[in-house]
Formats: sequence, structure tokens, C-alpha cells
Amino acid sequence: MNTAVSQVFEAYEREARRWKRVYVGLGMTALISIFLAMVLFDFQFSLQGAYRVPRFVSILSEIVAAVGLVSQIALLTGGVSDRWLVARFAAERVRCLKFQAFALIGQSPDAQTLAAKVDAFFNEQLARLEQEIMGGRSAVEEFSPSELPHAPKIPAPGANSVLMHDGAVVYDSLRLGVQAQHLERQAHACEDRARLPALVSEATFVIGGLMALSQILFIAWSGILLHAIPMLGGLTQSWIGFVTLLMFVISAIVAVYQRGSGNEFHMERYKHYAREVRRIRTRANEGGMGLLETVAQMEDVALRELFDFCRDARHSNYIF
Repeated sequence: MNTAVSQVFEAYEREARRWKRVYVGLGMTALISIFLAMVLFDFQFSLQGAYRVPRFVSILSEIVAAVGLVSQIALLTGGVSDRWLVARFAAERVRCLKFQAFALIGQSPDAQTLAAKVDAFFNEQLARLEQEIMGGRSAVEEFSPSELPHAPKIPAPGANSVLMHDGAVVYDSLRLGVQAQHLERQAHACEDRARLPALVSEATFVIGGLMALSQILFIAWSGILLHAIPMLGGLTQSWIGFVTLLMFVISAIVAVYQRGSGNEFHMERYKHYAREVRRIRTRANEGGMGLLETVAQMEDVALRELFDFCRDARHSNYIF
């Protein structure tokens, strides 16, 4: 593999991981801070008549709320998500180039010619990608897999059959096998990560709604019966009000977390493309496709998956 390509990929990969950590860190800081501020506000609003609220609690709630607000502003104006998305986009495009080069095997009569073609291909494509990435977020938004040049599906006359066979074995192992396992593993991981937050968000919203409705009905029914039903004590009512509002706060926070993490969107995408990769690999192993057609179909799938990832990522954020 071309050393320059590996170095470029590693640089983009490090940058993408770094900005992803910053993005998630700011998002989680904002969610946790806003959640704590809302709990403290709920406590002061619902229970201030029953308990003496120390001054430091008010000060603490203001500090926590300020931290959450600053984190939200950083997410909105700092361009953190754009930096992460562009770096991830660039890294995945370079990864695709590494495997698109396998199509050059069908255009090479010997290993020396193949090496020269691969070097020329990488130099040209990396230069184009560098110019494309200079556009920043617009490069991601304007990305269209259908507009990229497609790899040839038919070998050139004089193609080396030994190189074609060896290339097919390596491509199956490094691309089809690894990609299928990666997609399936990520699909299961996203499904596991999405299950609990979805349950918590729905359950707390339903509980909060039922508690609010029960309080409304209880007050209305008591009024109709002219207080024939004894009202609950003030402290009990205060705690019920506190818990009711807390349920809605938890539901809202978890819902924003779900949107920011995008686990549900990613899960569906991973499952869909895992099925496509498995079908391509099955056809290739059964002799239904040659190396060049396999490369063409697989790299088209990889680029479409990247397009869908960028679309999902643009709509995933931790902003309230």
C-alpha cells in the first residue's frame, strides 16, 4: 500500500477522532449541566414552600446553567461538528481510494506496471480530494457518489490473470470481509446503545403525563364533590409536582441525547449496508462476479454509505 495514502488517512483519522471527542464532550457537558440546572430549578419551584433552600443551591444552579449555556453556544458557533464531519468525510474518502485502486489490477499486465499506475492514481486522487476538502462543510453537502468516476468493470486486453486472482483474494479478505464484520458489529452496538435511552425517554414521558393527568382529574373531581374527597397534604402535593416535572425533564434530556448520538439512524444504515455487502461477497465467492465488477459494486456501496452517514450526521446534534 502507498505510504503517502496511509499517512494522509492516519492524519484525517486522528483529526476526526479528536474533534469527535470534543463534539461529544461538549454535548454531554451541555446535557448534564442543563439536566442538573433543571432539577435544581424544579426543586426550588416545587418544594421551596416545604423546605428552606440554602443560598448556595441557587448559586450552584446558576453556575451549572451557565456551564450548559456556554457548552450549547460552543456547539452552535464553534464549528466543532463541522470539523469532525469534514475530517471523518475526508478519512473515509481516502479509505475508499485505497480499495478503488484494486480496479487497476485489471489494467496492468505485470506488477511493475500496476505499481506505477497505483502511484499515479493516488497522486491524482489525493490532490483532487485536497482541493475538494478546502470547501469545508460545502464539500460534504455537495458530495454526490453518482458524480464520481466509476471504476471499469471489464479487464483490459493483456491483464495478468495471476494478479487478478491474487487481488480478488486480498480484496475479499481486506475489504468485503472486514467491511461486513464492521457494519454488523456497529449495527449491534448502535442497537444496544439506543435501546435503553428510547425506553427511558418514552417511559418517563408517559409517567409524567399520567401523573399530571391524575393530578388534574383529582383536583377537578374534588371540586365537583365540594371537597368530599380530602385533599392531599401540601408536602405530598409538592413532591408529586416535583416528580412530575422531573419525569418530563428526563424525557426531554434523553430525547436530545438520542438525537445527538444518532444511534437509531446509524443502526438502520449499518443493517442496510451490511446486507448489501454480504450479497456482493456471496456473488463474488460463488463466481458470479469478477474482481473488477466486485470492486465497482462494493466501492459504490461504500460511497453511498458515506453519503447517508453525512446526511444523518448533519441532522444529529445536542442542541435544545
